[in-house]
Amino acid sequence: MLHTSQEGGAALRPVGRVTEVSVGALFLLSTATFASGGALLASYFEAGPAGKGRFLVIGAALQMTCGLAVAAIGWLLYRVLKSTTPKRAAGYLVARVVECVVIIACSVWLIVTKVPVPEYDLLIYGFTGLGGLLLTSALFTTRLVPRWLAVLGLFGYAVFLAALPVDLVGVGELDATLGAALIPGGLFEIALPLLLILHGFIHHPYTPKSEARQVHTPANG
Repeated sequence: MLHTSQEGGAALRPVGRVTEVSVGALFLLSTATFASGGALLASYFEAGPAGKGRFLVIGAALQMTCGLAVAAIGWLLYRVLKSTTPKRAAGYLVARVVECVVIIACSVWLIVTKVPVPEYDLLIYGFTGLGGLLLTSALFTTRLVPRWLAVLGLFGYAVFLAALPVDLVGVGELDATLGAALIPGGLFEIALPLLLILHGFIHHPYTPKSEARQVHTPANG
């Protein structure tokens, strides 16, 4: 299955099923490895001096796997979006690559020193939220997903970013205080990969405002 769209003289790059399924699978992989890696690391530190070393190594390895997955997502979606929303596509790629680098660097630091990086989760969540806003904005513009799904992601990531300072300054715990407000972002990160795996992107012709003005402006003379 291939989907194409026109933006003025620029065409949205054809998107094959391999790309769509790969992006969907990588989204699920990144979520699963980050969560499971974090759980293993938490178990290691909760055990204190008796903590099992393999929990540390496996947990850090899972976190690094998450980092590689998010970088791959950034690259694949950059190739899809760069002809229609080039700035947001590039911004999303940069956010995901930087997120990957930070995850790997913090994981290596953790293995070597056995000392966790302060506010590690909040740091990663910041990159996730920023990248998510860029992605969902681009998806809303290009209409590659249903509008309701793009709006759900925009709202979810915006709330997510707004909630981070609450946890950072110690007003409340992110999950406990604003858990309900973070549900939209979580639903988006489940719905998007399932859509891509089971169906793929949808096709809606997209004409930018500049072209629309040219089409409807009477010819001079």
